[in-house]
Amino acid sequence: MFKAKEFLTDHQIPHWDSGGVNGIRRDKRCVNSHYQLPCKKCGSNGNLIGIRKSNSRINCYSCGSISTVEFIKLQLEISWTQAKQLATSYSSTAVEEVEASEKQSTLKKIAETCTLPPHKELSNRAKKYLRGRGLDPQILIDEYRVVEGKGGEYDRRIIFPIYLGGKLVSYQGMSYIEDKGKRYKACSADKEVFKHQDITYGLSESKYDIFIVCEGLADCHSLNSVEVGVAGCTFGVDWSTHQMRMLRESGKKVYLMYDSEPKARKRAEGLCSALAVHGVEIENLSLGDGLDPNDLSFEEIDEILEFLNI
Repeated sequence: MFKAKEFLTDHQIPHWDSGGVNGIRRDKRCVNSHYQLPCKKCGSNGNLIGIRKSNSRINCYSCGSISTVEFIKLQLEISWTQAKQLATSYSSTAVEEVEASEKQSTLKKIAETCTLPPHKELSNRAKKYLRGRGLDPQILIDEYRVVEGKGGEYDRRIIFPIYLGGKLVSYQGMSYIEDKGKRYKACSADKEVFKHQDITYGLSESKYDIFIVCEGLADCHSLNSVEVGVAGCTFGVDWSTHQMRMLRESGKKVYLMYDSEPKARKRAEGLCSALAVHGVEIENLSLGDGLDPNDLSFEEIDEILEFLNI
């Protein structure tokens, strides 16, 4: 976690704090739970930047979420490399825990090979279900080798293969009927080459310099139905150190587009901070309360991608 108070004090940066003025006059935006100061990103003279004391999350009322590295860079007018070094030196347990866990972050191989369960081409009913969820069946077939389970526990489930470096390492099934029980059914743990929760889905196949990270398959493929290969997912909000490291080592600019629930937002903030400390260009995108990527129309997704210069 960013030691915000120590950083602000060491570098004599004027800010408002409930414990003292510290060179900034309180305005109506100042609250006791935050350190507040003007934003150098949007150039406002008001106390638009708020640094939450409980988790060091940095947010501007105008610009939105700002990473620790970018905040330091803007405040001290230094390079990204220098800002990254300072972010590391002013980070405590959260970063230390990530770095410690990375010592054991080599992907553990479970099985030598992974084989899809009995399957067939997507049925018309499966395709209709996908279209109803805003996904393009043909793109999923052509680009992501999606098939349908044939008999057994994956019957009437759409199977999404999970690849790493072109090799099949796992898969996940999605039911297209309402009475199937649990919507998603992952590959059995003993049949995966690597644990699927440790793979950032779609990352190794993406040819873009920019990558959008969503929670689940339906979310990322809503975006991929408009622009193939632009998005992937972490199979839920509980991202792993392995997934974080894959994103870090990809060299891509990362956009997080998790769902709008409080837990999802909190986990997105955590991933954003963990990547920013390592100098990754990252932005946390919020779609607004109650909205998920899979809720967006093709036109809305196209507008977002155009805004991101994709």
